[in-house]
Amino acid sequence: MSTARLSQLRSVTTALHHHLEQSFFPEFATHRRIHPEEYQFFLQVMHAFYTSLYLQSSNFTSASFHLPIEDHVNALHKEIKQFHIPHQQESYRCPECKDEADLLGISYVLEGSRLGGAVIRKMIRKQAWYHTDLDFFYLQGSSETLGAGWRNFLEVLENTTLTAEQEIRLQMAAINTFLCLEHLMNHLRKSAMVPVPVPNKAS
Repeated sequence: MSTARLSQLRSVTTALHHHLEQSFFPEFATHRRIHPEEYQFFLQVMHAFYTSLYLQSSNFTSASFHLPIEDHVNALHKEIKQFHIPHQQESYRCPECKDEADLLGISYVLEGSRLGGAVIRKMIRKQAWYHTDLDFFYLQGSSETLGAGWRNFLEVLENTTLTAEQEIRLQMAAINTFLCLEHLMNHLRKSAMVPVPVPNKAS
């Protein structure tokens, strides 16, 4: 499904998206390789980001769309606990969510990342360090399920009536979400959070 709004969002965020993906998984595109410490760090960043959204705002539901922030926080908490990863309690700078325009811009990035997560999950299962005792919680769901959720979001994106000013804020919310994720990623790297070994396969 392609819409004018979707095309505009892709146009203004493609470079940011590629940069962030490359920062998280440097060898993914060239060698189809994801190291365990990279995936652990990805979980740390997403958990801290979603937790900050959850703590700072309650405006993630509109008449037409709901971004399940709390569900994602809980899923990420389960997964970082599984890896025995320490998580951060402090709150971070997040994009503002004042109305539906902001909600749709933020959701474009976050729901899109979960759709792309199906590819990441498939690739992780091919890595030598992966074993079947490791469960996916945040990136769970079949490609069909995630695809259906994405199509539902795109339908809302296409059919929501926005003012000209809101159209601009829709794009800015998506851009700011990518920038906030990068800011958080850099902050956590500077805090020298040490990756932990992948838990051994249960005997």
